[in-house]
Amino acid sequence: MDAGSRAYDIAWHFVSTAYGVGEDDLVTQAYLAAHILRQVKRGERRPIALANRAIDAWANCAGAEAGVARAVAIS
Repeated sequence: MDAGSRAYDIAWHFVSTAYGVGEDDLVTQAYLAAHILRQVKRGERRPIALANRAIDAWANCAGAEAGVARAVAIS
């Protein structure tokens, strides 16, 4: 298994377990995969680093989207 595939498996397992994201969440899957792919293209090959950066980016993005949704709901 290559570094990108391993990183995706690690990231998806964490996100689906820790955040309760279901297998039908194609947006999250695509986000993680794209982020990992960009890093691999830049030369990163360490699966844990790839996964951690993808998870962090997703969590920051998901948090920002949740904040916008809360702001809209309040107004």
